[in-house]
Amino acid sequence: MARNQIRRQWWQMTRATLDGPDIHAVSAMPGIDWFTPYPNGYGRPHVRLPFHTSDGGALILLEYQGIVHASDVPLNGNVWAAMKSNIAPSIVIVDRRT
Repeated sequence: MARNQIRRQWWQMTRATLDGPDIHAVSAMPGIDWFTPYPNGYGRPHVRLPFHTSDGGALILLEYQGIVHASDVPLNGNVWAAMKSNIAPSIVIVDRRT
């Protein structure tokens, strides 16, 4: 690997939920989080995760990417909560009931 070459990392996400006043959905299948870290502490996530609603009527694809910067100082013990980010989400909903 070249000295300045950036190595992309990835994680498979097997379980996730979307919960709110008007929605309850769970992951329909594993999703993926590709992450490109940079030496200056910034990184670029690219996340794709499919969900289905609990009533089985809609499929939802959540996708987001952007740039994040991790803090060395945890917020209430959570480094991720202290992360600064600029994320652009995209949500596609396919409702089989209509």
